Amino acid sequence: MPGEQFDGFIELSRGVNATRNPMLLPESQCARAINVSFRGGKARTRPAWVALEGDRLPAGVFRGMARWSLERSDWLVLVIDASVYTFAIGTMVLTKHADFDTSYGNCFFTQADRFMVVQDGEGEPIVLKESGGTPSVLEPTEFEDEQSGITIRTPSIPPGTIGLFAHGRIHMVPKFVQNTSVSGKQYLESGDIMLPDEPESVLRFTETSYLSEGGAHAMPLEMGNIGGLGVLRNAQTGTGLGSVVAFARNGVCAFDFSISRTQWKDQVLSNVLFFGPGCRSPRSVLAVNDDLLYRGLDGIRALRYSVTQSAGSSGTLSNTPLSQEVTPFLENDTPWLPNVSSALWDNRFLCTCGGHTARDGSFGGLISWDVGASYYNGVSAAGVYDGLWTGFQVNQITHALRDYEMEVFAISSTNKLYRLDLDAVLDPGDTPIKSRIETKSMMFGDVVTTKRLNYVELWLSEVATTTEVTIYYRPHAYPLWKKLGDTRTVTIPPGGRAQPCTRLRFNIDFSAENCNPITQEPLYLGQGFQLAVEWTGRATIDRLRASVEPVGEQNPDPCDQEGAVIEPSPMAGQELPDYDYQFPETP
Repeated sequence: MPGEQFDGFIELSRGVNATRNPMLLPESQCARAINVSFRGGKARTRPAWVALEGDRLPAGVFRGMARWSLERSDWLVLVIDASVYTFAIGTMVLTKHADFDTSYGNCFFTQADRFMVVQDGEGEPIVLKESGGTPSVLEPTEFEDEQSGITIRTPSIPPGTIGLFAHGRIHMVPKFVQNTSVSGKQYLESGDIMLPDEPESVLRFTETSYLSEGGAHAMPLEMGNIGGLGVLRNAQTGTGLGSVVAFARNGVCAFDFSISRTQWKDQVLSNVLFFGPGCRSPRSVLAVNDDLLYRGLDGIRALRYSVTQSAGSSGTLSNTPLSQEVTPFLENDTPWLPNVSSALWDNRFLCTCGGHTARDGSFGGLISWDVGASYYNGVSAAGVYDGLWTGFQVNQITHALRDYEMEVFAISSTNKLYRLDLDAVLDPGDTPIKSRIETKSMMFGDVVTTKRLNYVELWLSEVATTTEVTIYYRPHAYPLWKKLGDTRTVTIPPGGRAQPCTRLRFNIDFSAENCNPITQEPLYLGQGFQLAVEWTGRATIDRLRASVEPVGEQNPDPCDQEGAVIEPSPMAGQELPDYDYQFPETP
């Protein structure tokens, strides 16, 4: 074709950037991605979800879930309505243990050595213990201390919410500051040190109640309620375990509990690390290598402690925003931040998002951030965003060991458990996964000359199941999408091996296109074009090439290209929803 010009891509090793103008994106990045993984540099269908077989969870109000990790195995601890359950990952057996007086509101979980403390924020916590591979409720015991004559109860943890086990103690946000009616939402209280020959001692708060060796720890400034707890690692302490970090609404504060408790009353334990957007998502705080990742009020952030090689270095701290590339997926979640959760799986940081898609506290999908991108994709970035993963309404995600492998588990809004599986091809119900990428705006080497889009050619590889492919296009900056040609189907026989499919061609139908109501030009004319590739099945986008033909810098006659009869419309085209893919949840 005379004057034919081409543009396209071979690799997308830098993943998605949904915030930057599509014209300004680099060659190796795309503008949007749904249900896609960029690991290895190519855009491919994300890993599939599989349903967990075994005992089913009861219906009811989901209030929280956590990993309980012990030497023998991992359990998931859940609260549904008023009841506390454990779900054995190895045997898939669900066991009910106890009931709270409340049946609503988020619950909170703190693993302290071999014990799991479950709080409902109102009454006394329920403490689980493990003995001989079987979890059970720890029944309270009492004894009289010979020196003081005080009756000591185990456990004696006061009602509270967010908790953390560090430096041999439980540190938690109490419902009330002990012996007062003051709300404890802006305070921390610390329990007794765990004794090696008496592990149950970690479940007592007698030092605060009776010895007064440091009461409640207040935030040093008005920073709002505490919304998350974590602990820094790689710090300059004898154990390498640093300060307990409290994420409040308006900043981040650290408490140094590494010093002897007898000195707490005489030393300043707290230290303001950062002002600014804080955290209201306690389930999102996650230690990744030497960083603390969390869902801040303005997106995903990392609190980092870096130690230089020089002797005597005290290290440096940074609080880095990480999620500018996926801001459109996160910006509407503010009312649902207390329910946001995160997990680490396969060198990916996963975080729930899309709370605006439902009103029941669940989320429409996950953000996937590949933290191993420098290794897998060969790029110098700290990580690469895969974009948005959808499929079902997610109540919470967490990670835990299954068959000696770390996996991510999710509970849906219908109280069904799923896990991601690298080997699975289809989602539950044998559902082919619907994926999409939106490319950068391709300018074909010239940003001012008007061009006519002719066709798009697509190469696929690793097609593992019958896959339908549709391509959409739009002129640069046009808000809606227009389908390009017909949907193509690549048929893979049942049980067949994954294979390539070369040079699928999608042609413009010049006689059936619509006008841009502003420019009065056909939509197949523009200075540049953005493409959307949507495929339902499982495949890797190996490469893409688009063909255009320059039509000159002068404005063409309105809507008369090649004699086509094209009716102008108020706004031709369609939107491509982000959250429309959902697999069926079987009863």
